[in-house]
Amino acid sequence: MKASLIRNKFLIIFCLIFFTASYVFADEVFIRAGNTGRGITKPVGNNCYVITPKDIVGNSNRPVTVYFADNRKIVGFPVSSDLGDIAVIVLENVSGGCYAYSVPSDLGSLADTMKLGVLKVAGENGDLATIPVRVTRNATADTIHIIADSAEYVSITPNLIGSAFYFSDRDNQYLAGILLTADTTGGTVLKIDAIDQIMASFFGILSPAQVLQHPSIQTPSPVLIPTPKPALVPAPPPARILLPTPVATTNPKPAPTPPPPPTPSPQPTPVQPPKLMPPPSPPPSAQPTPVHPPKPTPTQSPMPHK
Repeated sequence: MKASLIRNKFLIIFCLIFFTASYVFADEVFIRAGNTGRGITKPVGNNCYVITPKDIVGNSNRPVTVYFADNRKIVGFPVSSDLGDIAVIVLENVSGGCYAYSVPSDLGSLADTMKLGVLKVAGENGDLATIPVRVTRNATADTIHIIADSAEYVSITPNLIGSAFYFSDRDNQYLAGILLTADTTGGTVLKIDAIDQIMASFFGILSPAQVLQHPSIQTPSPVLIPTPKPALVPAPPPARILLPTPVATTNPKPAPTPPPPPTPSPQPTPVQPPKLMPPPSPPPSAQPTPVHPPKPTPTQSPMPHK
C-alpha cells in the first residue's frame, strides 16, 4: 500500500513537471536540401508535413532529407506554392514520430509582455541545442525581432533559420514561431499563428492547378462541404372564393319596373330653300326687218258673161 502511494505521488510530480515545463511545443527537425536549415512538423493523414523558410528549399522540387531527433532520416519533396515566405516539405507514409505544433491561445499578450526567449536548433545527428535570445520589438503584426542574449552566441547567423522560437518564463516555454531570416542586426521570427493561417489556406483553399509538386506526391484534397439544397416549400392550394348564400324572404318585393326609354322629340323637317332660276338670257339684238316693195297685183279682166 505504501509503495503504491509513493509510485502514484512520483507519477503526479512527473506529470506536473513535464506539462509545466513546456505545454506549447513543436517537433524540431533538421533539413538538408539546396541549403541546410530547420523546420517544424504537422501530421495530416499518413503524411508528415515539414514547415520551413522558403530560402531552405528554393523553388525546386528536388528530394529533401529530413532528420528527426530519434535519428530517423526520411526523404521528401518540397511542395512549391504561393505560401509567401515559407515552404512545405511532404513526407509520405510516416508511421508515428511526427508531432503537430501547437499555438498558444494568448500569443498576442505574450508577444506584448515577454522579452526573453530561446531558439531550439535541431542538429543533423538528432541533438537539440538551445540559444538564449532577447525580444527587441514586434516588427509587424506577424513577426518578432530578436537578438542573441549570451556570451557564447553573439549573433544570430543565417544557418539557424527555421529553428523554433519559444517565449521563456523560468520553467515555462511557449512556442511563438520559427526563425525566418537572420543578419547582423538579429533575426526575424514569423509568428506561429500566422504560420497556422498559411497552413490552413494550404490544406483547404489551394487548388491542384496552383500547386507544383513531385509526381509521386499527393497533397490532401480540400474538404468540399456540399451546399445545402433549399427546402422545397409546397405551393399553397388555391384560395376558395365563398359566395354569400342568398337569404330567401317570405314576401319578396317585386323588382322595380325600369322606366320606359325616353321618346325622341320630333325633329323639324328641314326647309329646302327655293331654287333660284338663272336670269333669262338677253334677247338677241333686233335686226331691222327688210322692207320689200309690194308686188303689183295683176288686174284680172272681167269674165265675159255668156
